[in-house]
Amino acid sequence: MSYDWKNILLKPDQCIKDALQLIDKESLRIAFVVDDRLRLLGVVTDGDIRRGLLRNLSMDSSVSEVMNPNPLTADHGTSRSELVKLMER
Repeated sequence: MSYDWKNILLKPDQCIKDALQLIDKESLRIAFVVDDRLRLLGVVTDGDIRRGLLRNLSMDSSVSEVMNPNPLTADHGTSRSELVKLMER
């Protein structure tokens, strides 16, 4: 199965409900929060959303309130073995 990363983009002012629908629709369990220039601002998972709801945020709250603003990233071209090492850490 092939996925297009552009299908999992959100703006920081979109609501948590939008993020949850996108995560469910794309079946990747993650969404990327980006600015207008497509720069990564953070990531959102269903776990981030659950934790936000447990903090009494509403489904209409901004996705920026639940996103992880410091996701672990790798440079384009990083070898598979380096990616595996990074994930294991």
